[in-house]
Amino acid sequence: VIGLGGLGHMAVKFGVAMGAHVTVISTSESKRDDAIKLGAKSFVVSKDEEQLKSVKD
Repeated sequence: VIGLGGLGHMAVKFGVAMGAHVTVISTSESKRDDAIKLGAKSFVVSKDEEQLKSVKD
């Protein structure tokens, strides 16, 4: 899920409900706790090149 705004929140909830491994990509580290509380298994800050590389690999 790219972005954790209103639609991003819903996408995480739907994905988790359907049994998907949900990863949230956001520009803001402050969204990490919300993403995890919603059920995301992983979180990536898009401004961090090392984190982005880990998702690509």
